[in-house]
Amino acid sequence: MAVPPAIPPSIPDADELIDAILAEKGPAVYKDGLSEDNWEEELEQIPLFMTKAPDPDTVAKSPGLSALQEIKYQEETPEGRATMLKEDGNEMFKRKKYKEAIELYTGALAERSQDTQLNAILYCNRAAAHYYIGNYRSSITDASQCKSIKPDHIKAYIKGAESTFKLGRYRETLEWCEDGIKVDPSSEKLSDLKKKATIEKKKHERDGRKQQQDEKRKRESDSKLIEAIKTRGIRLAPSSHQYRPIEDDGRLLELLVPQAPTGSVRFDDDNTSLVWPVLFLYPEYGTSDLIESFHEQSRFIDHIDLMFGEGEEVNWDSENKYKPHTIEVWYEDYSTGHYVNVPLESSLSDVINHSSKYVVICGSPAFFLIVTGSSFSKAFLSKKT
Repeated sequence: MAVPPAIPPSIPDADELIDAILAEKGPAVYKDGLSEDNWEEELEQIPLFMTKAPDPDTVAKSPGLSALQEIKYQEETPEGRATMLKEDGNEMFKRKKYKEAIELYTGALAERSQDTQLNAILYCNRAAAHYYIGNYRSSITDASQCKSIKPDHIKAYIKGAESTFKLGRYRETLEWCEDGIKVDPSSEKLSDLKKKATIEKKKHERDGRKQQQDEKRKRESDSKLIEAIKTRGIRLAPSSHQYRPIEDDGRLLELLVPQAPTGSVRFDDDNTSLVWPVLFLYPEYGTSDLIESFHEQSRFIDHIDLMFGEGEEVNWDSENKYKPHTIEVWYEDYSTGHYVNVPLESSLSDVINHSSKYVVICGSPAFFLIVTGSSFSKAFLSKKT
């Protein structure tokens, strides 16, 4: 008796099978997919779906973009590679990424294309990129290169004129404008720049003449001042320890300019006598006064009367003891280290002119004022008299 064939197990439907597998594994989320909230931005990061050209930093960080760029620039000819680099540079230029544009134009020029039209455009475009980041000298260099390759490239003349104008080189601006107008007489930009450069050139020349006149007057004034110092036999030094005869006029002039903001010696309104900035020092209180205009013929008592006369008070003199009849004036003879008394009836010129003892330090005569017979004055003078 024959054995009946075994009945094969029933084969489930495909959908049932998938449902069974999913039911067994449980729900799962695909982690590498695009997010619901930012899917458009994330899609923009995928090279094949980009709608805008990426900048060089983005390319450098993306292996996919780097690979695509390598493929893109695998042109057979230097002209082809230079053209692609130029186009990328133009894209960076439109996005105002001028430094990146300069790099791309430079890379295009490095291909050494034999296409003079292409090279002229590259130099002109790079000149424009340099201009917009303030590299005016580099812009002029590239504009000149463009002009030498293609003398009728009007944009080169415009960029050369704009860059020289920014540098205040107005004579050169006019040259660029005039040469460019010969190429394109209808260029409004060059005509406007020519007008502006003409105005600025005249103003610059006028200012230059005025500066030259001022400098000439200053030299004459300085020379007259130095001669007055020499004639009066006034000794100058940068410090109390550095006096020695000085013959150089330039060095003498330096010593007449105070290191502190006290002003400097000058001629009076009659242009005959000297007026000095003079320091009155009060060692007892560690303070001082600046007499900004001490005429060389003025007496010490004249200034002291004004400063300490009847009705005058100073906030640091709490005992009110500094009065015209109590004040003594002294200076230090740096050659001996002793203090020298100044009669109050003396004028400034009596003390500092043709003196073998007095030295003007740092452009300002200075004197010590103390009270006659005070305990401080005795102690102060006992050290150096």
